[in-house]
Parts: sequence; structure tokens; C-alpha cells
Amino acid sequence: MGAQGDRRTVLMLGNYLPSLAVARALSAAGYHVIAGDSRTWPALAASRHCDEVWVHPPIADREPFLDALVSFLGSRRDVTTVLPVFEDHLALLAEGRRPLPGGVVVAMPEPATVVTCLDKPAMYAVAARAQVPHLPLTMVTDHESLVAACDHVGYPVVIRPTGRQRHPDQGGLAWFCTTREEVAGLHHRWQKPPGDLLVQPYIQASVHNVYFAALSGRLLAWSESERLETDRPDGTGVNVHAVTVAPDPRMTRWTEALLEALDYTGVGLVQFLVSANQGTYFMELNPRIGAAAALAQRVGLDLAVAACELAMPGSTWRPDSRASERVGKRYAWTSGSLRGLVLASRRGELTSAQALRWLARTGLAAVRADAHATWTVRDPGPTVAIFANWLPRRRRDGQAG
Repeated sequence: MGAQGDRRTVLMLGNYLPSLAVARALSAAGYHVIAGDSRTWPALAASRHCDEVWVHPPIADREPFLDALVSFLGSRRDVTTVLPVFEDHLALLAEGRRPLPGGVVVAMPEPATVVTCLDKPAMYAVAARAQVPHLPLTMVTDHESLVAACDHVGYPVVIRPTGRQRHPDQGGLAWFCTTREEVAGLHHRWQKPPGDLLVQPYIQASVHNVYFAALSGRLLAWSESERLETDRPDGTGVNVHAVTVAPDPRMTRWTEALLEALDYTGVGLVQFLVSANQGTYFMELNPRIGAAAALAQRVGLDLAVAACELAMPGSTWRPDSRASERVGKRYAWTSGSLRGLVLASRRGELTSAQALRWLARTGLAAVRADAHATWTVRDPGPTVAIFANWLPRRRRDGQAG
């Protein structure tokens, strides 16, 4: 079924956590929402805010995916906007490998801007030119140079991919190593790194996210939050508990400098490392809607609608000017925290006492949350679908046992 009346139709690409908040926001704003789905996450199709589901080839099969996308858009002239939510879709569309049908707007920053933001060394060069403080980084290409770089930087160290890759150890975002032996041991778990790696000194710090909307390099609206916990014991995973805080003027100023340097139009988030003893440093700029989009939406920064509206020529979108003032609002991703607990326990990373404390924190965060990653009273289907998906297959199919 196509769009109803004069409702604008949006095709979302990327079926993962923030896609649910995006669908809810767009539906509330009057959009007809089509969710792209390669059968990777059960929650989105269960939402009453998702009008249609377009099943497509996996993004890893790039050419078949692009063929299917162009064909689908050609058959659905009511689709006015394509909104890539997942980073891989964003990167593929930024490459410009296939022209989309005329009249379809892609709601993302300029392709060159996306490419720069997703390339960490290139983005650090932008930060240096904009005089935004950041930790030094060393790029390595093999295990031998990795060990040498870590020795030079000094322990502890953080090891990250240069681009979008994740290391294969349960999907983590980085490795944290405290000794040379730990770095040497990575050789047995990661024989060939997926691309170049970055080595940086580790500092004891919290992560602050500055969610923003910008037009032609000008910061229009923003909200700052502190990441309280992730789905991994070492803190390198995905945000599962956060709280909005009063914006730090320095981080706001540095965000403005980065956006101006990039002539940025669109939405995204800038991450900073904040240490009481060692300073505040730029970490990365993600040119997309982040995982905790529901929290930004809760305080009035509607990233999904902003992305679609700012992509339109002659945009007249106006932000909620008080979004940055709404502090103390809490976010929880309960199923993500529970899944992290189960995986960490299976890997032997937690004692029984630590596991119980994790479980208690998860429950408390869920009770205190003002914004949940998946749960709302008016749209319970996605949360039910997530937990139902955890059941053994025979039970899900209604069979005995």
C-alpha cells in the first residue's frame, strides 16, 4: 500500500536499535514509514508505527542490494526520502555507486562529509585544523607494528579499527590492553586485522555524546548526555544506560568548530572523552542517528524528522530551542543490557557477584528511565518480539519441549 493522502513516504535503511525510535518519530510527524529489512532484527516490523516492510538482500551483498533498492524506488514513486540509519547503508550510499531515481532525496550529510567522518584518521585531521583537542593516535597495519606502537604509546592502550569494522570478539568496538602480553595475545584471536588499526593511550574517562542538528555548518540544536554503562564489562560496547546533562560550553564550541569545518548539513553525534584529571578530548563524529536516539527525542531533539527536513531544498525546519536545557532525563536499553550480561557470563568475564550487581543495575535503570530504547506503553509489540525471539525455536513455534 502506498502513501495515504499527501503524507510523505520515507524508506528507512538499517534495521537495528535506533530504527525503532526513528519509525516512531516519523510516524508521529505524519510520515508514511517503510522499513527496509534483511531479516536481522525482529522488533521493527512489530511496531504499529511501521506502515510497511521492504525485504531486501543483505547489505553485505552490495550489488544485489543496490539493484533491489533502485528497482524498489522505481516502482514506488510515492517514496520521497531515503533515510539511512545504519552506518553501512550510509557509507554505501555515500560512495554514489548507483544513481537513485529522480526526485528521491537521501537524508544524510554530503557524501564527502560522510566519507571523512567515517575515516578516523581523516576526521582527526579535521579536528586538528579546527583546534579541537584529541588524543594522539598511531595507525598500524599488522600485528608486529601493533605491538611496537603499543610499546611506544605506553600502557594501557585502546586499539580501534580505523573505519567501520568491528573486531570479531562478540562485536566489540575496541580492545583495551594493559600489558604487552595482552597485545601479543591478540595475534591468536585476530590473525589478520580487518583493515588498519589505530592505537591510542587509554585514559580513565566517561563518554559524553553531543547529539545535534546542523545546517551549512551552523549548529541548530543539540543535547548532551553522559554514557553511564555499556553492554560490555570493559565499557567498550554499546550504550545501554545514559542521562542528559547540562551542555559543557567547551564541547558545544568544539562541536560548532567541527561542523563549520565540514560545512555539515544533517544530524549526528559527536563523542568526547571526559576525564576529571586528564582533560576532555574529541573521540569521533558519527554522521548518523545514534543508538540512544530515543533519549534525544525525549528531550525535544527529533533527529529523525530533522534529518528528513534538512535534506529538502530550502528547508525551513526549526528546532526545539530548549532541548539542551532538559537535563537529568534517563535512557535505558534493557534487553541490550541483559544480552550483554548473558554474553559476558558465558565468556567468563564476570564473577557471580558481579553478574548479580549487573542485573540489579539493569533493573534499576529500567525503572528510572524516562526513555527506553524499545519499550513504550502505546507500542509494546517490539519489546515483546525481542524477548520472544530469545525463546528456544521449538517453543516459539508452539511445539512441545
